[in-house]
Amino acid sequence: MRNFISKLFIIVFCVIFTLLTASCSFNSEKTYSFDNFSVTLPNDFSEVTDYGYDYYLQNSDCIIAVTEETFNSLSDTGLTSESSTMDYANAIILANNINAEPSLGNNSNAFFEYDASGIDGIDYHYYTAIIKGSDAFWICRFACLQETAAEMNPLFREWTDKITTK
Repeated sequence: MRNFISKLFIIVFCVIFTLLTASCSFNSEKTYSFDNFSVTLPNDFSEVTDYGYDYYLQNSDCIIAVTEETFNSLSDTGLTSESSTMDYANAIILANNINAEPSLGNNSNAFFEYDASGIDGIDYHYYTAIIKGSDAFWICRFACLQETAAEMNPLFREWTDKITTK
């Protein structure tokens, strides 16, 4: 009887260990790399190429739309390579009449948040991060349903810290 209980315990332990290890692999991360931009996200994101952004990733919970704005292309706006991410965030907010206040996050990245209705009539939450590269600003627009914003915002902040540019 004692031998049977020991074997049963080992089998149950192996099953639980296998299930726990398998569930961790569902949450594994992947680095999505493009020309001068990369971001580490959960591996369930997929790239979409026809939305008019430089890079566009989506999963069932959110989207990430990325645009590169070179310093040369911004020269008419008064922004230069000496401008900060806060300068650029303020320029975006002003130009697009967005009701938001920019904040400074980790790694000198600026970000701002706002809610808006999409053309589909659904309310969305937007978290926009501005990252400064060596020759451009990168605008990373994260979006999710407004009702999931409290759950998604910490992830948006975490993912912003996992962005690298050249």
